[in-house]
Amino acid sequence: MKKTLALILAAMMVAGTASVAFAATTDPKVYVDQDSQLYKWDKDESVYTKISNGSEVRYGDKIAIALQGDDKDEKKEVNKNKVFPDWKVGSSLVESAEIEYRKTEDVAASVDYIVKENSKEIKLTVKVGGKDQNLTVQAKGIKAGTFDSKEKAMKSIRIELAKDSVMNNDDSNFDWMAITETERETIAKKVADVVLTEKENDAARGYKYLVVITLKDSTSTKTQDLSGDIRVGKTITDAKNNKDDGYYYNLELEVKNKKTDEQVGDDKDSITVDLDKYTDNYVLDVADDAGVTDIEFGKDGELALFTVDLDGQSDVNVGYSTKFNADIADKYPDANLEFIKWTANPTFNRTGDLYIYADEDSFIYEVTADGLKEISKAEYDEDYGAWKIRTRKLGSYVVSDTELDLSASSSSEDASSSGTSSSNPTTGGTTGTTGGNPGDKYNPNTGR
Repeated sequence: MKKTLALILAAMMVAGTASVAFAATTDPKVYVDQDSQLYKWDKDESVYTKISNGSEVRYGDKIAIALQGDDKDEKKEVNKNKVFPDWKVGSSLVESAEIEYRKTEDVAASVDYIVKENSKEIKLTVKVGGKDQNLTVQAKGIKAGTFDSKEKAMKSIRIELAKDSVMNNDDSNFDWMAITETERETIAKKVADVVLTEKENDAARGYKYLVVITLKDSTSTKTQDLSGDIRVGKTITDAKNNKDDGYYYNLELEVKNKKTDEQVGDDKDSITVDLDKYTDNYVLDVADDAGVTDIEFGKDGELALFTVDLDGQSDVNVGYSTKFNADIADKYPDANLEFIKWTANPTFNRTGDLYIYADEDSFIYEVTADGLKEISKAEYDEDYGAWKIRTRKLGSYVVSDTELDLSASSSSEDASSSGTSSSNPTTGGTTGTTGGNPGDKYNPNTGR
């Protein structure tokens, strides 16, 4: 009897051990591993696009890792899980790590552009030879079809319009070539509004559950490494066990702000910084032999120019933004305001000349945390067609078409205009003078 009981107990222990071993090797229902696809958020396209591990990314970017497992598409099951990153390097670069349902480029929604048949007639007025010409577009004459891009559909419409489908007011054929390309485009767009429809296919198939890692914004000029193991589980214990079984993603990224492709130095003494609406940081890679350099801002340098000696200058962030400041604008509803702000408020080793292009009868102010401030040494340079400021620091400025009441925006009358020079060592100018340049304007009450 005792021998039989011992055999039963031994068999139970073996069975229990086997069941534990089997449980340990069972795949989790939701996880990430090294086969998971890595993505980065494309702000312009509003979709997560594929990138490779080890890629360069920007401060403020959103990085995503696709979930795996049998339940990776099941909302109820996915929501039971959390992200547990184990950062080795760069944890301070990360703002958050969460599971989100987002659109990826894998199977992005496709859109067909369809030209409808038997559409109604459209009456238009177009200037031809300086005179108004009443036209009737017989949209029912536009050839029906399905196109995979709006551009192709518009091209088809323009071709059909050119085939005598535009009439003048006496119903005779109208010469499509008698009007300008701009006028033809206008007619084509108006026709498209009536005859063009869009059909979206497979709209939801591009969406996936992702581990979304949001990086912090930074004005840093440095390149930093982000490295760590990304784990998913219902609890931290589950996540650790999943990692032990190989269910984790080893993330390796290089984080930096946008930077010049080549160094700024003696061989390159001018550079144009033209940023899109999603980029407001830009690092100048300054060579050891850099000298006096022209840094232009905006497309073709249309916004501003900063001329400064970069000798001995370390890398500097000269990113800027022209975003509208609604808080300031609300206080001056009758003024037309244009803003330019240097994101990092960069300070240079040497004082330089900042030119902000504006009309001669405009007014310029510095935007500070305490409101708008006068710029005591701002002068209008007629040769440049710009406001000139001697400064080591690039800050935030607003140009107005009317003089502004600074008390409306200021919370501290004693705050000074940071970054502007109180003297002009190059020209020997002093406060209240024109800096030695005949014809320059100055008005201590308005920054002029």
